[in-house]
This record gives sequence, structure tokens and C-alpha cells, in this order.
Amino acid sequence: MSIHLGIDESKIKKCLLLVCGACLLLFSVTSEATNRSKAIKNKNIGSKTTKKNVKKSVRKFSSLKISSTKYKSGNLEIKGKTDLPDNSILLINIMPEDANDSELKLSSKTIVKSGKFCSTIKVPDNPELYKGPYRVEVKFLLEMQTNLKVLHLIGDSAKNLIGNLVVLVPFSNYKSLQYSATKEIWPLELKAYSAVKPKNSMPGEPKYILACFFREWKQKNWEGMLKYSYKPWAQGEKNPGILLKSWFGSKNLIGAKILNTSTKNPLMTEINFKAYYIDDEGRNRDIKTETGTVKIIKDDNGNWGVFPLSVIKKDAIYKMDLKI
Repeated sequence: MSIHLGIDESKIKKCLLLVCGACLLLFSVTSEATNRSKAIKNKNIGSKTTKKNVKKSVRKFSSLKISSTKYKSGNLEIKGKTDLPDNSILLINIMPEDANDSELKLSSKTIVKSGKFCSTIKVPDNPELYKGPYRVEVKFLLEMQTNLKVLHLIGDSAKNLIGNLVVLVPFSNYKSLQYSATKEIWPLELKAYSAVKPKNSMPGEPKYILACFFREWKQKNWEGMLKYSYKPWAQGEKNPGILLKSWFGSKNLIGAKILNTSTKNPLMTEINFKAYYIDDEGRNRDIKTETGTVKIIKDDNGNWGVFPLSVIKKDAIYKMDLKI
């Protein structure tokens, strides 16, 4: 026996379909909400991780070094490398290592560009500055910085400076980066041995002629030396230029002084001198000093000229001596 309730089966099916659809929709919404929650959570975790990584990757600065120190045409050129930020301001000092006088310290400021720096310092005409070796210093000081990005990267109290070059600034709680080295600047040291500068002498006079002769010797200009040599001597030699090179070529003249003069007779003047030179084109840096007496002889045209052999040979005699 079957009991028939009188309910339309099609309606029951529709109700069941609606219930199933509602369940599926509810599951979908719940699943999407769960995924969003996980995504937000993962994003927050990633954000925290990124912040931690950023904190770990804070730049540190430790390198400061001079790569070259050169003297040319009255100026010192100092170059170096560093890992400090671009636009960092550096202070450069240079002075003779044994100098106690702060007035002998030469200073300049320079700016870091692409990990490099370069500074040119004008060297005043002071013989005390020609005494090497030299102490060269490069300093990064927080108080000198004006660039906001540099200040941010360096950190409060310059806390991001590290390494052996870090020096605590006296009476403060911040760091500095300082590099110091001893350098030989040979061309600057040689300025202590200046070339002859005859005083109270006019062109064509004996002291002037000798000064020009020494100048050409310093430049190793053999033809120039011939110009200021005693003409009859030059005319009497087959290859006077080659002869001068053989006599003076091994001596790298760096300076000379005229000590005093004496006139033997109207046709000859003797000049006592002191010369400073280096053998072998400067490969040996021992500066040698020689004193001597050079003969300046007047020719038949009334022109004075150096008798070259008398510069390198004591008591050298020219055949004209016998006629005077």
C-alpha cells in the first residue's frame, strides 16, 4: 500500500535544487573569504620579512685610500678611491713628515664622485715645503657634510662607518673615517735645488751665460749648451754636441748655484759654482754635490762663452790660456 501526500514532486525537486545551490554559494563565499584572509596574512608576513631584509642591508662604509700623489707645474694632484656615498666632502691635508709648524700644512676639500676623488693643491714658494717625505691625510668628517642623502646613509653620529679607519672625534660621540700615509713626492723635493738665477747680471755677461748653460744642461739640450759655449772651442771640435753629451749626459742636473766670481783678465772670468745632480737619469736618487770653477772666455767678437771641460775637470786648460 502506498501513501500519497498530495505534494507535487516537481516542486520538491526545485526546492532541493535551491537548497543545494545555496549551499554551494555559501561554500564558495566562505572559501573566498578564507583565501583572502590567508593572502592578507601572507602579505603582512612578507612585508615584515622585507622590512627585516631592508634592515639587514643597510650600507656600511669603511674604505678610504690615496691612489696617487703627483707634483707638476707648481701643483699637487692627489687622487684616491672610497666606498663613501657620492657628494661626500673630504678634507685633504699634506705636509712634510718632520714638520712641527702647522703653517706648513696644505689643505683642500674635494667631493666624492663614483667612488673616486681628486684634489689639486697650489704649492707656495717655500723652501721648507721641499723637505720630504710627506704625510698625506684624507678625512671624512660628519660636521663637514651638507648633502642630506649622505647624512641619511651615514646615519646618526656616523654609526654606519666601520673598520680600521674609524676614529672617534674628540669631545663628541660621532665617528669619522681617516686615512694617513707617508709619500715620497720626488719632483717637489727637487725644488730645494733650484736652478741658477744670476742676480745683478745682464744678458751676455759671464754669470748670465753660465746660468743659461746650466739651464740647457738640466734640460739635456746639447745644442742649447753649444749656444752658450766658447765658440772657438766648439768650432775646433768635430762633433761638439756628441762630446757634450758624453761629458754631461750621465749627470742628471737638478740645480746649481753661483758662489762667487773673479776676473783673471779682460778676456777671462772664473766663476765658482756648486752643482747638484743625480747619476743614471734618476734611477739612483742619491743627490750628489760638486763644487768647481768654470772658465768663461771672451771670443774675438766680444762674446762670452763657457769652456765646457772646465765644468767637469779641475784646472782644465784651454790652449787660449797660454796666449792670454
